[in-house]
Amino acid sequence: MEDGGWKMTGAILHLPSSILDLPFSLLVEFWCRMSFSLAQLQRVIAETYDAKDRRRGVEGTFMWFMEEVGELSAALRGGSERQRAEEFADVLAWLATLANIAGVDLESAVQAKYGEGCPGCRQIPCSCDHAEKP
Repeated sequence: MEDGGWKMTGAILHLPSSILDLPFSLLVEFWCRMSFSLAQLQRVIAETYDAKDRRRGVEGTFMWFMEEVGELSAALRGGSERQRAEEFADVLAWLATLANIAGVDLESAVQAKYGEGCPGCRQIPCSCDHAEKP
């Protein structure tokens, strides 16, 4: 995909040298759009599907989540790179859906549990005994 000198090769975005001529505010906006936080994901999922998700409830949504986990499992065993990427995205989207319905802020939860490294030993990288769970 090419647009004004910008080119995508797979997941890599190639920018023209003229990008340095852009106003700083446009560069900031561009880089902000390049990342997608867990909070942004939850907001997009809520804005897109919240009414349906709440009607379905936690139990029904959890069943859909598990179906997506199964599809991810199949893609990891024999799917293409594209299929694996799509299934990871689906699992993450359904996890965000569950978090929304349950009232859990994923970004805060992940930061609280993993923000200082391994939840067991608090080290990066983990120094827990290999027999222990993380």
